[in-house]
Amino acid sequence: KMAAPAAPASKPIVYGNLAMALGKPLPSGHTHSWTVYFKSATGEDLSPILKSVTFKLHESFANAVRVIETPPYEVSESGWGEFEIKMVLTFVDPAEKQITLSHMLKLYPNADTLQPNKKSLISENYDEIVFLEPSETMSRALASMAPSTNKRQAARDYDQEEERQLEVLQNAKVKLRHLLRDFKTRYQEADAQVKALKGEPRVEGTPA
Repeated sequence: KMAAPAAPASKPIVYGNLAMALGKPLPSGHTHSWTVYFKSATGEDLSPILKSVTFKLHESFANAVRVIETPPYEVSESGWGEFEIKMVLTFVDPAEKQITLSHMLKLYPNADTLQPNKKSLISENYDEIVFLEPSETMSRALASMAPSTNKRQAARDYDQEEERQLEVLQNAKVKLRHLLRDFKTRYQEADAQVKALKGEPRVEGTPA
């Protein structure tokens, strides 16, 4: 008798960076200190399912590839420029495919960053790791995880952010309907004027 397939599982995660402007540039020309990180969005300890998180920095850094095998999964450095950082998640089950995440290191504020104070910022992404058909090894690892503390570890409240985005989308749909209705009315009026100039009989209703 074949064992029933394991139930799918998902783990909410966040990854990104913290950055702080230095009061005075270092002799190297570095203007900011920063930390790039990967962690659970709900405070879970992910070490039972993760073998390592590999951070791939810009090649100008010494030891540009950093393998972190225990939490916290993060790397701290200093610099002056922004660049893309790859994070490769390797799981305890070798059969589980690695996941690669990309994050653009942010040192300077923009519309997508948070600023706890004038000198620091947070640039963060939310995602979920989904295990559709976890193996027996992965299922045991998932089952061994301590229950979530439900303590938000993310910089943003992503549930609230999702609601806000849905509201923005709904408002955009309403605005689009109004614009289309206005366009339809203007088209009918223009069509009627053209027909009147041509001496054609006016036909009410939506043009074909």
